[in-house]
Amino acid sequence: MCGRFVQQHDLDAIWNRFDIRSDPFTYAPREQFYPTNDILALTQDGADRGGMMMHWGFLPVWSKRPLINAQAEKLGNSNTWKKSFPSHRCLIVADGFYGWRKEPDGTKTMMWIGLPSEEPFAMAGLWGNFKNKKDDWVPCATIITCPPNELMEPIHNRMPVMLSHEAEALWLDPMSQDRDVLDKVLVPYAAEEMVAREFKTA
Repeated sequence: MCGRFVQQHDLDAIWNRFDIRSDPFTYAPREQFYPTNDILALTQDGADRGGMMMHWGFLPVWSKRPLINAQAEKLGNSNTWKKSFPSHRCLIVADGFYGWRKEPDGTKTMMWIGLPSEEPFAMAGLWGNFKNKKDDWVPCATIITCPPNELMEPIHNRMPVMLSHEAEALWLDPMSQDRDVLDKVLVPYAAEEMVAREFKTA
């Protein structure tokens, strides 16, 4: 599960990192993004990449709560996800995400997990349009999760799918329709390329 993450780089830095050519819009970096917040998602239409703010969590009428995560293993089999999987894939930009490590005494320690450089990375996501309680259509995004790598195992039994630069291009490309190929990028990120440390507020 990924239920909280951080993204503190400004929009210019994100645009440069992900090669976005798009008009600027209102965006405020935050130390902690929570479910139902508006989050930054990157999409691709043809050869053009763009970004927009999306509600974090799918809002199907049958669910009592927003669906903030989608399990990679179930994307092709669940009616909830299989409509978005072929053509509504996106990248969720983050600097890190949070998990809670259970200690021997039963307490939990909040952990920040990300790249050693603290540079932005992309989490694989899906998006779609759903009606909110006001009956307005809103773009919504969900973060795809996979089993944990060795770094994450002591913290949680799931982790977000973090994509390499090469996998980002494949995931965003609307011409990429081979499910077997797409499934191959929905795997745990290399543990040796990540760090986890205790999160301490200022």
